[in-house]
This record gives sequence, structure tokens and C-alpha cells, in this order.
Amino acid sequence: MTLVRPTTALAWSDLTDQALRVRATEAAATYDTQALTQVLTAYLHAGSKKGARTSPKTVAAYQLAVRTFVPWAQRSGMQLLRPGHRDGGRYLAHLQTSPGRGGIGHLSPASVAQYFAGARALYRALRWAGVTQLDPFTDTSAPADPTPGIVKNPPYLEEIERVLPHCTPKLAALLLLCAHSGLRVSEALAVRPSDVQGRDLTVRGK
Repeated sequence: MTLVRPTTALAWSDLTDQALRVRATEAAATYDTQALTQVLTAYLHAGSKKGARTSPKTVAAYQLAVRTFVPWAQRSGMQLLRPGHRDGGRYLAHLQTSPGRGGIGHLSPASVAQYFAGARALYRALRWAGVTQLDPFTDTSAPADPTPGIVKNPPYLEEIERVLPHCTPKLAALLLLCAHSGLRVSEALAVRPSDVQGRDLTVRGK
């Protein structure tokens, strides 16, 4: 996958309002995925709330989402410039029934949300470019990912195992409390032996 570099995409933001609108309208009318990816990237860096501080990871994820959404829209008969009010729901259903990695199962809730967010961002970019005020995603939202955060982002188990032999007993206890119990440092420091009862831990703090 070739990422659109910010310097390339920012050339769009240097266009006059009319030139930007004309070129972005043509890209949407012809389902030009590469050009629409550039419009999105220009918007993220020059028109979104975070602007140039937008995370490169977010930019890359949204670029991938556009490369997924635009071909689907073309195949499905969705007009990007004149989307129907049900098109957002149609795309969400498509994502939820799409095969997952390796063709096994379905896309994870997190992946569905990411692709959906990227498609929504594209329509914010099109509004920024003056192309359309329509948004097929206004009344549709991806369900929240039910996977607990600690499962999606588990502790650094290998790193902890390498560090523990070099820790004093007190430091090792603090490290394990923060890593496996999700405690803040101040909360871990406040733990007393009497706070641990079997598998239960009493936490003092926020």
C-alpha cells in the first residue's frame, strides 16, 4: 500500500477555493480513489481540528479506509456526490459482513469502526473542499467495540519478564501492580498488604 505523503496532499490545500472544488468534484464523480485520498489527507492536515498534528497512524488508517470505501461505492451504485440517506447503513452492513484477515470470520469491531470512521472523514473532507453538504453517515454509527481495553492492548509481558530480575522486590511489586492491575503510580504506592485479599485488591485513589 502506497501512502499519500502530506507534502503531496497539501498541494490541494494551496489551490483556490474554486480550483479545489472543481478538482475534488471531478475526483468524486469519477471515483478517483488516489485523488480522493489526497483530498482527505489535505483536509486532515489543513482543515481538521488537529491539523498538522494529526497522528501519522490515523492518516494511514483513514487513507486505507478511503481506498476501501470508494471502490465499494462504485460497485454498489452509490453516487459520492449525491449519496442516499441509506448508503451509510449499507456500507456499515457491508463492513460487518466482510471477511476478516486471511478470509477467516468477519472484520473485528475495531476494524469496522476504523474503516467506517475513515469513510466519514472523507465526507468531512468533501465538505471542506466545497463539493457537497450531504453526508450519508449522519444517522449511522458503528457499534462500540465490546473487547476490553486490556485485551486489545495487553501489558508488555515480555518486556516485564526481562526487567523483573533487575528490580528490587518493592520495585517489582510496583511494576506488576501498574502493569497487571492498571493502577496509577500513586495508587500502586498507596497499596498496603492488608489491601490484598485473595484475588481482590482494594485501591485508594481516583
